[in-house]
Amino acid sequence: MKALARSATLLAGFATALLALLGAGGAWVRPAADDWCYQTNMRTMSVRQFVHFLYQDSNGRAGNAVLLAWVHGLGPLGLQLYPVVVIALLLGSLWLLIARLVRLFGRHVPVAVQLLTAAAAALVFLLVCPQPYQTTYWASGGISHTVPAVLSTVLVSAVLCLPGRGGRAGLAGRWTAALALLLGFAFIALVSEAMALVVGVLAAALWLRAGDVCADRPARHAARLGALAAAAGSAGGLLVEYLSPGMHARSAGLGVPHGAELLHRLRDGLVTWLGDLATTLSSWDYAAVVLAGVVLGLTTRHLDPAALTRSGLFPRASTRRARTAEPAGSARTGDEATLAAPAGGGPAVVTATAHADGAAEHPTAAATPTTSGAVGAGSAGGAGGAGGAAVVTADVADGSDGGTAPAPEVRTEPPAGPALAVRSPLRLLVWAAVAVLLGSLLVTELVQAVFGSWIWYMVRTWNDWRLPYTLLLAAAGVAAGRLLAGAVAPVPGTPRRRRAALLLPALLGFALVGLAQPAVAVVHQTRVRAHHWDAQQRQLEAQLRRGVKNPTYVPSYIGHLRDAYTRSGRADWVASCINDYYGTHIHLPAHSTDWLNQVQNAPIP
Repeated sequence: MKALARSATLLAGFATALLALLGAGGAWVRPAADDWCYQTNMRTMSVRQFVHFLYQDSNGRAGNAVLLAWVHGLGPLGLQLYPVVVIALLLGSLWLLIARLVRLFGRHVPVAVQLLTAAAAALVFLLVCPQPYQTTYWASGGISHTVPAVLSTVLVSAVLCLPGRGGRAGLAGRWTAALALLLGFAFIALVSEAMALVVGVLAAALWLRAGDVCADRPARHAARLGALAAAAGSAGGLLVEYLSPGMHARSAGLGVPHGAELLHRLRDGLVTWLGDLATTLSSWDYAAVVLAGVVLGLTTRHLDPAALTRSGLFPRASTRRARTAEPAGSARTGDEATLAAPAGGGPAVVTATAHADGAAEHPTAAATPTTSGAVGAGSAGGAGGAGGAAVVTADVADGSDGGTAPAPEVRTEPPAGPALAVRSPLRLLVWAAVAVLLGSLLVTELVQAVFGSWIWYMVRTWNDWRLPYTLLLAAAGVAAGRLLAGAVAPVPGTPRRRRAALLLPALLGFALVGLAQPAVAVVHQTRVRAHHWDAQQRQLEAQLRRGVKNPTYVPSYIGHLRDAYTRSGRADWVASCINDYYGTHIHLPAHSTDWLNQVQNAPIP
């Protein structure tokens, strides 16, 4: 599979270049929709005042308010830095998550393949959606529906590194990880209640099926403790938000229904969920992450015992000695055990220490007993495997009788293996799929119950469950790759099988090229709008300097987001925010209402 690994390097470079292009496009981001209001608020409010305002009067999302304050507190520069930070965190956390899971499974995957899988998953998450602009560039909406998924990945990948290189932690390490998950997911719940629902469902699934992914009891205990902490943190954050004054104020303003009307909305939510699910499952754009997972599965190989020991996945063996009384005059130096026998003959105990590198030291007495071939040959590998500690006992006959010693009894300590091991990939994938689907249903029902008919404008709420769905597809690809690896294994006289496997990079390359089109399109739209916005900004500033009381503003829509316009003779709420932004009442040209009948992202006039 060397050729496959080399092609993965080129594909990883291409996918990373697309993400870099998206990050560079952030330089052309300009205020849109809610940005106008938040940019104006942060001119007169401190972070504390802004958080208090959202918690008390707006929506109760205190964590959301903290992130919004940090972004908008930097002014227009914060809007431009936001995509760069989000893309970097997403790619880095996915890469770390994949690398850590690979090591915890006791496997090795080329670094380029890990990067390829992470970059493909990031591209699919950011671009395969109804409005890539809202997912990638719009800070005010992305902090509610894109950043929570990214923060969850960052938190999980960081916690997986806490127990140590072997994947098993002591009591203090487990509780440290649990505390981090508790506080982290409580904050994420205060950023997005929809993401909290998804995390709660996934945590419950992990708690129930920890035995399907954990190799031993310590790993299962750690997984279940972490799942319980994540669920508790999400529930606690949801409770704090639900009891906030801002949540009640938003519910009163939106007119959240009760009784029969609520049931009607929930029924509509089920229909909406089925439509969204059909759209998602039928999208071929997700093929890139599946194929990347297949490449990862094909290039995965088991680490040899010596490499596992060096990496820390197999702990170094501790020396075990025979618990016997030693007469005076017997000596032990370091890890070397000498023959301890009474002067009158009889039973004696010989201990041989097996080191982690497989070498065993032997007794240095004059009458060395006969040992088994595994230990006598100087290798502990046949006795207990790499890293095991072998204890050899033998009865030495009285020297005067000239007897010979029987074969020794060998007791070994098996080394600790990797912390994770999947016993049934199909069963695990089914449980994960059920959890993701249930989480997506809860998110859709929540949005439908709160926003009603406005749900058609809330397509960005898909992001709360699409990242787990994307990772699920990658895992399915890995499982398929492991099955395919056996079918295309090098067999003498069958070179066609290996050549057939090389078709995979070509298919993956086509899938990544397909993702390049929406990436280039969203960057182009953002650049064109920035050109119009900057030109209009210069015109507005010139009109204000001349003392014009009602300067003209031409809307510039992008990404299905609202801009200043009038409907039925009433000023839109965005227009009022733009008035506050410029400190004057803007005037809309007569043709601005024509935008209402045009498709979103129409050419800028």
